Amino acid sequence: MLPTPGIVAGLRDVALQRSPDASHTLYGVEASARVIRDRMAGEPRIVLVTGPSGGAAGSDGREAMKLSVIKSRFEKCRTVPNRGPRVTLYARPGRC
Repeated sequence: MLPTPGIVAGLRDVALQRSPDASHTLYGVEASARVIRDRMAGEPRIVLVTGPSGGAAGSDGREAMKLSVIKSRFEKCRTVPNRGPRVTLYARPGRC
């Protein structure tokens, strides 16, 4: 997404505590697992961006928690075919 930031225009990253600009980092700073879980629980849809194989990037427990929330509260609507990152839309059951 870094070379084409327009691809995510209009979306917000519910996992971020501070944006890349605000944190002066390349990817930003993520919130705690509890904050992310609560934010995700309040969303009607989630757009999940993963690597080409579908695997999550991090391994500190936050990624597992994100996937747990998605599996327990959302259903998979569709995955956008792509040669790079995999983009999948999830929504509340019956709302795809």
